[in-house]
Amino acid sequence: MRRCLAALAVALLCATAPAAQAGPGDLDRSFSKDGKLGFNPYKLGGTVRGLALLDRRNPLLSVQAQRGADVAPTWISLSAAGRVSSRALLPPPAFYAPLIADGYALTEYRYDPAATRYGLSRIGAREAITLTLEPQVSVYAFGVDAQGRAVLVGNSGRHGRVWRFLPDGTPDPSFSGDGHVDVDGGRLVLRPDGRIYLCGGVYLTALDASGNRLAGFRHGRVLPPRRHRSEYGLVSHMISAPGGGLFVIGGGYYEERAWIARLRPDGRLDTTWGDRGYVVRKAALSRASFSTAAVDRRGRLLLAGNHLSGDYGFNALIVRLTRGGKIDRRFASDGRKVFRLAKVAGVVIEASDIQHVAVDDRDRIVLAGNVYDNEYVDREDYGSPYPAIARLKG
Repeated sequence: MRRCLAALAVALLCATAPAAQAGPGDLDRSFSKDGKLGFNPYKLGGTVRGLALLDRRNPLLSVQAQRGADVAPTWISLSAAGRVSSRALLPPPAFYAPLIADGYALTEYRYDPAATRYGLSRIGAREAITLTLEPQVSVYAFGVDAQGRAVLVGNSGRHGRVWRFLPDGTPDPSFSGDGHVDVDGGRLVLRPDGRIYLCGGVYLTALDASGNRLAGFRHGRVLPPRRHRSEYGLVSHMISAPGGGLFVIGGGYYEERAWIARLRPDGRLDTTWGDRGYVVRKAALSRASFSTAAVDRRGRLLLAGNHLSGDYGFNALIVRLTRGGKIDRRFASDGRKVFRLAKVAGVVIEASDIQHVAVDDRDRIVLAGNVYDNEYVDREDYGSPYPAIARLKG
């Protein structure tokens, strides 16, 4: 009898005990049903091209989808609670879903053999100005400076090119004389004063507001310490660091060779951060590939992408570093979280990755990317993608 009473008492204590409180890096269960949400906009999947937080809280996704035989660039708006509030198909001449940067959207228009055209608008605005470039141009990234001048980075023919346009959409003649500079660089950081930082492969270049090489800046190769280098060491992302410097992120899946460097405003290593300017060879970075990053209000660096699980599969990954460049052990599991980004009704999801990360006004971490079905087994690639979003505690 006493044993029965004791067992009953333990059961009652367990039933009435408060649930464990979510910690940094845990899914925010107040967002959607379980902290994450997948989409199948027109029953044919799609990919996320951009993420913005309206009023610093409400997610807005730019999604490239397919509707029947036609492309369907689409805006998907969500509330702060993770519920879809609207879905809007972009009308012609829009062809690709917009890239998003600095509160603006850059939308590629339908193919024209005579010229490549983009529409630039503030997010939420109905009117756009048209930016006209030479034929067969690919644009990888863009930004808008404090004077409203748009900077586009891409490829023209066999070489990289940077274009700058005035607020009315005309080429800026004060930028290298004709509005463009030929320089390689798929990764862009644009300062409000017009300075431009570019990284292509492992080569870092900085331009002043006139399009000339920035004086006093260390141009050249950005690489991790020699003992950590490999053929997978190319730069995958670059963002601004607090104080005017740069975070440069590179590496690949293999042998724990993902790496991060922090540079001072003059392009030289900030040896006060991390391990003499680098974070390398950490367990939290093993089998990791990072495609995006952000800095929160406390100066902590968030790195997001995917983690190679087993020989072929991969899952969403996010790692947080402290302000000083150490793995933040308070975040998720020893500094990193590996998880399935979302589910999609009626679809068998086998893989996921993160393409965009943002921090809202309550320090919650918003992640957007794609999940993939199991068609990769037959196709020997990633499978069909579906847009997805999640929110974590910060």
